[in-house]
Amino acid sequence: MRAPASRLALLCWSRDIPTRVSDPSYAEMQQIEQRLAQFARTPILLVWGRRDPVLGESVLHLWQQTFPHASTQTIEDASHFVPEDAPERTVGWIEAFLAAHP
Repeated sequence: MRAPASRLALLCWSRDIPTRVSDPSYAEMQQIEQRLAQFARTPILLVWGRRDPVLGESVLHLWQQTFPHASTQTIEDASHFVPEDAPERTVGWIEAFLAAHP
């Protein structure tokens, strides 16, 4: 079993996800988002867990719109931490993607 202290960094990081203009990193995240279009033609692989309670289908569709040439692989029985839920499939897709885009 994991000790609560080992998860402290994850807790702090998740609490810093900006959702309101008043959040400390909100402006920085807006700047990053505005620059994402420059990668629209960059080879991108999206691996998505369909049971993600944090980032739902609408977020996947937003990424697909932002990166229209991205390859998308979805895993029906995976949640938010896809590599933990489906490591073999995830690694296989990443290896194939990297081989196709050296």
